[in-house]
Amino acid sequence: SHSDSTSELKVNSSKLSDTMVEKDLIFWHKVYRSREVKQSWFTTLITTSYATIQSLYIVYSIQPQLIICNGPGTCVPLCYSASLLKAITIGLYNPKIIFVESFCRVEK
Repeated sequence: SHSDSTSELKVNSSKLSDTMVEKDLIFWHKVYRSREVKQSWFTTLITTSYATIQSLYIVYSIQPQLIICNGPGTCVPLCYSASLLKAITIGLYNPKIIFVESFCRVEK
């Protein structure tokens, strides 16, 4: 997401990343989150709508074969967009979605 630089830094610092970047196998597309931590529920309607529109554009223009996501803030709009595109194309576009749950930032 736009507000998360930690994940990209971790992947870019790995040796595997160096090889994949050289071969143009990694592309970063930052999307807005549906909801930031402690954001009011009212404004979540606006940010979720914006994140979904942005995700629809990205998924439609790139049509990725694989979507790897973690956290519902970015996952929901991306997965919704991919599912919608799959339905519209009657299954001609059929991405694989991998959701990775992470507890690495849990404080308690």
